[in-house]
Amino acid sequence: MRETLLALALALLTLGFAGRSSASATLSAGTPVASDSAGPAVTSDQDGKADTIFYGGPVITMTKDSKGNMVMARAVAVRNGKIVAVGDEKSVRKDWEGPLTKPIDLGGHTLLPGFVEPHTHLTLTVQSQPPFSVDCGSQKPNLPVTEVYDLLKIELKRVLDLKLPPREQWVVGTGFDPSRSLPLFASLDAKTLDDNVTSKFPVFVLNASGHIAYANTEALNRAGITGTTKTVGVVMKDGKPTGQLNETPAVRLVSDLLPPPTYDALLAGAGKVIGQWAAAGVTTSTEISLGVATTVKTDWKLYKDLVNRDPNQLLPSPIRFRVYLDSTQVEPVNPDDPKDRKLRTRDKLPEVFEPNTGDDWLNVLGVKFVTDGSTQGFTAFLNQPYLDPAPSGNPPGWKGTFNFPTSTGRTLTEVMRPFYERRWQLVAHANGDAALDQVLDAYEKISKGDPNRRERRLRIEHFTVTPPQHLGQILKRVADLGATPGMTAGHLYFWGQVLDQKILGAERASKIHPSKSLEDRHIHFAYNSDSPVTKVEPLRYVQTEVTRVPQLVPPNILGADERISVDDALRAVTLDAAYQDFFDDKVGSLEEGKLADFVVLDCNPRAVEPSTIANIQVLATYLEGKIAFQLLKPGPDSCHPIGATR
Repeated sequence: MRETLLALALALLTLGFAGRSSASATLSAGTPVASDSAGPAVTSDQDGKADTIFYGGPVITMTKDSKGNMVMARAVAVRNGKIVAVGDEKSVRKDWEGPLTKPIDLGGHTLLPGFVEPHTHLTLTVQSQPPFSVDCGSQKPNLPVTEVYDLLKIELKRVLDLKLPPREQWVVGTGFDPSRSLPLFASLDAKTLDDNVTSKFPVFVLNASGHIAYANTEALNRAGITGTTKTVGVVMKDGKPTGQLNETPAVRLVSDLLPPPTYDALLAGAGKVIGQWAAAGVTTSTEISLGVATTVKTDWKLYKDLVNRDPNQLLPSPIRFRVYLDSTQVEPVNPDDPKDRKLRTRDKLPEVFEPNTGDDWLNVLGVKFVTDGSTQGFTAFLNQPYLDPAPSGNPPGWKGTFNFPTSTGRTLTEVMRPFYERRWQLVAHANGDAALDQVLDAYEKISKGDPNRRERRLRIEHFTVTPPQHLGQILKRVADLGATPGMTAGHLYFWGQVLDQKILGAERASKIHPSKSLEDRHIHFAYNSDSPVTKVEPLRYVQTEVTRVPQLVPPNILGADERISVDDALRAVTLDAAYQDFFDDKVGSLEEGKLADFVVLDCNPRAVEPSTIANIQVLATYLEGKIAFQLLKPGPDSCHPIGATR
């Protein structure tokens, strides 16, 4: 245990977690953070005053006035880790500043609620970074496939130099995406990997979507995959496996053979990753599929260790965690009694979970169901065919795949019902509109007769393909259920062009992520990364959905009528993201009684050109008013005021 804590501590300290001292108490240009990290904040019980007051810069509260406008402030007072006052500087300091209060001058920088990231896969993200795998995409557009071959050959040399046992000599890559390659839709089939990387050692490459993988012949042989393999998703051509594996059952035929990382390596890697997320301004993160990349037991232990209350740290962790279980890995402890809410893992020594029995640092909320695949990978389930499915090896008329009924014949409704009856929050992955129809059907059936169904906050993840002629009906059903869509902003930014020109066509692509339509109907929605599908970058989500300008143009704007205001986009990475996580009573806005979880930005996203929002620097994050992350070496001023000449 001591070695485990040491590995975590080293990872966190490397990335600036809770422990950097500074003599300055001013967040001014070139001085990125005022630190209270020299020691825990003093609680001034004797005078009833605040422990800390933040002032001297715009404060975006994420609350609205009676006219629906954003409430702005200039100061926030914190006591015992919670907000006790929000308002103008003069009155807050007059009412709450005492002799022991620590004043922190923002120096003109902007303070707002810490970002809430509502959809990640932590251990999959860890294993998508060195030394666990080689990055074969890195969000680069038009990445030459020859460069991918070179990266994999370099990784092969690194693996061989380690002198590992033969069964551990695997070349593992992640992040490859044919829809962003050069040439477009380049193949990584078994023969290509054999000829361009190696045929002697096994090669496994995970697609950026996480729904598709590629294996060379040696990897297929080790997995026993042949022309007679019946597992759904093993792509065949002329009676032989091509090396492409679509969706989890097929992917795991090979991925389960990969040598597992040691627990301490995973923990250290997780510390590094959450440090990166904190540096992006995140104060609460959400694990959407516990155990998807390792096991439920391993992932759960990892999260508990990440929030281990080491008395030598000011905070248990630089980030809070909300967790969802994967429906394929858990079942009711007592299937005959819906009042027994406990779930257990499907193994000989089961882990048992009960919803909402955690705390503000770590809490388990719900269960996730994956109903279809990836839009850019041609496996999302559509009502109308893909524009041109040929690059995916599928025939004209191809509409993708739906994961239900299961191999045992159970429908989505049948699989969901036991979890709904036990009052777990449900999360459904649905990229395609046909999958979305099926999810809404199932949600309506299992919630029929429940007067409180709108309070269940049924989640729909990705919500990507919502065609214009279908959108009104979809939104009415979503609103009636009280469901809340979560959209991966990177689908618009990184894949907007290829969705528009090659995969969906302009009409359908113009309505991916219909944020304005959702906002007009007062439906709660949030933006996410689906990390490691895309990086955790909340400010990029905001820029993307405000401008709807993809990384590659044309189109210069993808669906101009679905653009939203900066205020509404900020809400989707703070308060409404917290709403999805049943955490909006504690975080997501700056209000009296809420946790003092903040992010400090170099400049005000409401006052800069929307096309530059992603460039704004995160200077610091605070949890309970204590420093969790600080930027030690800020770059040049990242602020570009609206209308300014650049």
